[in-house]
Amino acid sequence: EGGDTHPPNPNDFVMLPAIQTFRIGVDSALVVSSNADLDEQPNFWVTLGTQAASETMIQRYETTNAIYLDYLNEGLSKAVPTLVRRADNRIYETATGRMIINLAVSRIFFDTNIDALTIQSGYEHHPVTGVSWCGADSYCIAYGLRLPSEAEWEIATKGDSASWNYTWGRTVDQGDPTGGRARANFVDSGDPFP
Repeated sequence: EGGDTHPPNPNDFVMLPAIQTFRIGVDSALVVSSNADLDEQPNFWVTLGTQAASETMIQRYETTNAIYLDYLNEGLSKAVPTLVRRADNRIYETATGRMIINLAVSRIFFDTNIDALTIQSGYEHHPVTGVSWCGADSYCIAYGLRLPSEAEWEIATKGDSASWNYTWGRTVDQGDPTGGRARANFVDSGDPFP
């Protein structure tokens, strides 16, 4: 089982389905009826190379607060720190100044009683929040990984059914009596995952 705090653990990754060509985005005529954003149109064909379709691995589970905290602590504690915590309650890369995580909207926080970063009790194995794109990118680079492309992400979320809009079907509420709220956290979903 996965969960190694020092990625990459080979057991935490799965092969992307071998779909090479598929449509991405939403048909302009469906934007209103599908609740899609304007930046999701027009739809278009994407072709992944043979290597991408047959050898690309993606992390099976979301990065947890505990795993991300290890990354932060490692970067903050090096002889020449690669990360720095500033008074604005955010952590930045020292070399680039890129914001890595906003602690104000994360379950990771700086505990003044112990003078260290810690995790809100009970949220150690929940997905990390408050991480910027730069923070996700820096995390990946630190462990010899990379973020997936948009096309790779689409394949990962749709699995073998490239024509689906969601991992479970064509509509957010397909086969779900709660209107999709039990499956995903989205605008007006009632936030089932606090």
